[in-house]
Amino acid sequence: MRIGLVVNPTAGRERAARFHTGVQRQLEHHGHAVVDLTAFDAAGALAKARAEVPDLGALVVGGGDGVVQLGLNAVAGTDVALGIIPVGSGNDNASGLGLPSDPRAALDLIVRHLDHDPGGVATDAMRVESAGTRTWAMGTVSCGIDAVVNARANAMAWPRGSLRYPVALMGVLPRYRMPTHRVEADDWSWEGRAVLVAAANVGWFGGGMHIAPTARPDDGLLDIVIGGDIGPLRLLALFPRIYGGSHVTHPLVDVRRSRRVTITTDMPRSVYADGEHVGELPATIEVVPGAVRMLRPRT
Repeated sequence: MRIGLVVNPTAGRERAARFHTGVQRQLEHHGHAVVDLTAFDAAGALAKARAEVPDLGALVVGGGDGVVQLGLNAVAGTDVALGIIPVGSGNDNASGLGLPSDPRAALDLIVRHLDHDPGGVATDAMRVESAGTRTWAMGTVSCGIDAVVNARANAMAWPRGSLRYPVALMGVLPRYRMPTHRVEADDWSWEGRAVLVAAANVGWFGGGMHIAPTARPDDGLLDIVIGGDIGPLRLLALFPRIYGGSHVTHPLVDVRRSRRVTITTDMPRSVYADGEHVGELPATIEVVPGAVRMLRPRT
């Protein structure tokens, strides 16, 4: 089989770069023809992957959530299966998709799939529309304080890994202005001051936070998490509970479900998907059932 390979060499404190050659050799050892589509930047890699997709049997990506989004935007809506080797700092999408945390075990899973089930598993994905642009995303789309913290975390050189998000939150929280959001879904709507609004397909973000514990990548629905008028002190007290998912029992946290949702606000707010900036509000997020074939465990 002809397989495309994209590796983000800077992911996981450059850990992905150390796996790059080994991944290619392992795939070739099992009889596959590997086309290395890695480029100097994400835009270049995405362009190369899209150009090669018609001639590929599968696309394998190595890195964190950003390279998963890149791979998804290359193959969504096609029959080309997507495999993930989680070697990033957070690997939230890999966790939500049930992939092994060990990159070697994840590669072994991909190899077994290519041998016995090369078509992969039908998996939902999110289509995000903002300011005339359309982006595919796998895990979580955020546009409240979560998006502001994400932007700050992306700009930080230290710390790395799962500590980056909490440190960024401490920097954002004292000066954060809470906007009024309007959320319009298929058969319900919500409006009010909210500190957090997120739409989840997989349910993890921020390097291990279980923002939407009931989100599933194969149920055809989004989980919409709305954190209402929660002040700084209450938010700090609530924050540790997000890692285990128990924050959803808080009386000011509302979790609803829908296939499609449009989010607007009375203040400028950016939209982040899978940790990457994808636009500005207003935005519409829609789940597309079976949008991508994944080399992942069946649920």
